[in-house]
Amino acid sequence: AYARVRVRERVLPVLEAELGPGVAEALARTAEQLREDERAFAEQIDEFIEEICEPAEAGIAISAAALAANPAALRQRIIRHVVDSEFGVSLSRAQTLEVARLVTDWHGQGPIDLPRGIRATRAGGHVVLSTTGSTDVLPHDHRHPA
Repeated sequence: AYARVRVRERVLPVLEAELGPGVAEALARTAEQLREDERAFAEQIDEFIEEICEPAEAGIAISAAALAANPAALRQRIIRHVVDSEFGVSLSRAQTLEVARLVTDWHGQGPIDLPRGIRATRAGGHVVLSTTGSTDVLPHDHRHPA
């Protein structure tokens, strides 16, 4: 809240002086467009995740082929969304990119340790995210507790 006040009182006047009037309105429009995009992406990703994820022991498995078939921005968003929705953990950009490398730069590297004891492991055609380190992918009709 304090940062917002500082930006409004100190930064925006400088931007307006340097770039001309209307900067604040343009930034507000851009922010609203980004919120709309974020909502749309989130809905599409929720639907897509249902198709490309399988339950795993103490976690979830994502199809490596499905991740590889998507542009980097979408692949990273999917990884962040799956980890957040499954484990309640927000990955940093560096952590997200490390998990993505299990798809884009796979050459047998070991598991990646993530916050709260989560491990990301490439196992066959999946990237498995698990709190036990298990790479067992369960039958799709298996219902694991949320």
